[in-house]
Amino acid sequence: MTNKILLVLIIVFASSCLIAKQNETDLEALWMKRMQSVTEALYWYYGRNHTYPVSLEQLVPDYLPEFPYPAEEKGNVKYTLLNDSYDLGFVILRPNYRECRISPSSGSASWRCYSYE
Repeated sequence: MTNKILLVLIIVFASSCLIAKQNETDLEALWMKRMQSVTEALYWYYGRNHTYPVSLEQLVPDYLPEFPYPAEEKGNVKYTLLNDSYDLGFVILRPNYRECRISPSSGSASWRCYSYE
């Protein structure tokens, strides 16, 4: 009887770990999709102005009709204007702290993500 209970507890724990990992992956994919429109707007802004905006607010409404994330999640987005480029990132706070960044000046036009537990 004790072995059966232990087996059930192990299965429940393993399932909850898989669900948490899936939720983290889903959130990252959602944020990547949201931020794709921001990176495209930055590209178009640069093409017209030969510089990147000082803040993301300068993209609305000419390059973005609105921000692709809820206002209460605006604090999760980090944008820094660099000399001739930018650094753009977002953080996911749950279930584990995860940060993703893109910075064309680093020679990489792809997202880099890091987890902190």
